[in-house]
Amino acid sequence: LIPILLLAFGLRVWGLAEHNIWWDEGIGVWVARLPVLEGIRWTATDSHPPLHYLILHLWRLIAGEGETILRFPSVVAGLFTVLFAYHLGRQLGGERTGMLTGLFVAVSRFSIMWSQEIRMYGLSATLATGSLAAAVWMWRVRSGGAQGQGSGGAGARGSRGATDTVPAHADGAAALRGKQSRGRLAWLAYVGATLGGLYTLYLTGTVVLVTNLGFLIVWWREKWNQELFWTWISAQIVTAAIFLPWALYALPRMHSLSTDEPFKPGFFLQ
Repeated sequence: LIPILLLAFGLRVWGLAEHNIWWDEGIGVWVARLPVLEGIRWTATDSHPPLHYLILHLWRLIAGEGETILRFPSVVAGLFTVLFAYHLGRQLGGERTGMLTGLFVAVSRFSIMWSQEIRMYGLSATLATGSLAAAVWMWRVRSGGAQGQGSGGAGARGSRGATDTVPAHADGAAALRGKQSRGRLAWLAYVGATLGGLYTLYLTGTVVLVTNLGFLIVWWREKWNQELFWTWISAQIVTAAIFLPWALYALPRMHSLSTDEPFKPGFFLQ
């Protein structure tokens, strides 16, 4: 994995400062220069939410300005996209699939381009990929297969013989605590990545839709596992509850790309 990440880094920093900041990048820099609250209010009238601009604002305060400096957060986001793609592929198809997935993203022309611009698309790709990887992780932990793996581990340790002083019930309790801990981490990772994506690019909503369709298939294959269902539903409720206030605030103020008039939520859904 490290050689793939090094390759991805080299491709993304190569020629990073060779072209000037263009119009859309310049708008991002202008918003990053605004006071935080003023920048947030401005993004409510724009077609993109505020997270990217807030990160750029903080980065600018720390590192300063310049093409290379201001584009570097997108480079870092691109590396995390490769890492999350590797984990997603590894969970779905094993180590080889994970490596190939990470390699394909590392050399992807679109991913490299997004990693070299002061725009929100690189960060959006990172968070969308992280959301997918965390969703699959959550499904695996909460499914019967993950529980079965824990039981198998307990059986293997129990086969060491009478000299093993760890009681079987204690071994099983430790496996259960480990599963619960992994489940909480997966839940937090999914909610955090999905919320971050929604606050970066509204089109992340399509990722949420596709992931929920995938969940229905997983839930059916797991014979309508109730633990899996309530874990997933709670993640959707919390994500929606935290994003809804911004949506209610921004949608009535947002302008379309073809008119200066704010458009209505019904038009957005269309």
